[in-house]
Amino acid sequence: TVRNLSILVFVILFICTILSTIVYHMLLPKVTAYTPENGYINGKEYDRIVPISCIYTDSQGNYVFRLEYVEEKWKVERCSVFIEAWDGSYAAIRRAVSEDIEIALNPSRALKDEEIVKVVEQLKSITI
Repeated sequence: TVRNLSILVFVILFICTILSTIVYHMLLPKVTAYTPENGYINGKEYDRIVPISCIYTDSQGNYVFRLEYVEEKWKVERCSVFIEAWDGSYAAIRRAVSEDIEIALNPSRALKDEEIVKVVEQLKSITI
């Protein structure tokens, strides 16, 4: 009957909606949120020390991916930085805006500006 067919279509659409949401969340790049901290590089103290693995370089210069929590989602934003010093594992960075930020660390794949990501861990410090 038409009623049974309507119910079947509704159930199928409902299941597809749930499955698509699950797949969407599985495909989001996974990152660790890291808050830069002060520390020493080559005997000099700096305000923002980060692992060099979270610094990227292209024709426009050096940058990190800043994490922002917007509308109940984590989003990355490209943020230009200047490298003040580095020691092979960590770098002291400076940026134009001085507020505290969280940086995407160890992404599961290459990131793009304004991309939605899944934060799987939040680190407040790394032994430096």
